[in-house]
Amino acid sequence: MPAPAAAPSFSGTAGPLPAPAFQQSGFLIGRIRCIPSDGLPSTYISRYLDAHNGLLLRTQDPMHSLQVRWNPSSLPTSTLGTVNCRSSYQFLGGVTRNNNPQFLPGCSESLSITTTTGPTSSTRAHSRIYKGRPISGLPFANIWNIIHDGTVVATLRVDDTSYALTSMITLKSNSVSLALCPRAYLASRSPGDRVEVRLVFEPI
Repeated sequence: MPAPAAAPSFSGTAGPLPAPAFQQSGFLIGRIRCIPSDGLPSTYISRYLDAHNGLLLRTQDPMHSLQVRWNPSSLPTSTLGTVNCRSSYQFLGGVTRNNNPQFLPGCSESLSITTTTGPTSSTRAHSRIYKGRPISGLPFANIWNIIHDGTVVATLRVDDTSYALTSMITLKSNSVSLALCPRAYLASRSPGDRVEVRLVFEPI
């Protein structure tokens, strides 16, 4: 099995962060903070789903943040179980926009962060509406890697290729996406509406 791709580079800062307690045995519970690269205020992935598209939103209030469960011994990639999400699906994951994505180097494909049914699911993620039509997309859950400084990295493995995904927030829809190629992704979207972020696991 190929090793996960290296984490994307990132220069954003947002003050001191809690020291990750990764030496603990068993599961850790925490929230995921989104730190923008351009100086915008940091936010958290929310426990609430957008009622129209089924994607997880962002919030500035830690009390409304999503809590996830992580097992440090499950590296290099693992699942993140949801603890307090308003969803019947119990894993944090990503879903493609349609059922036929083309995962290739330099492509504009991305995953939108939502809840999924589990690491072995191959059928659907949370029900979504796109351009007025219900769709499911392809869900992925076993994609997460939390490194020593708490950075949450998503790695997508397709056949024999690993892609280190770049985290992006969408300002208009208040959602979070994971892009295979940031340059191609940004070029194919509305200008000025996407910002690169660093995702950080904060134990609670």
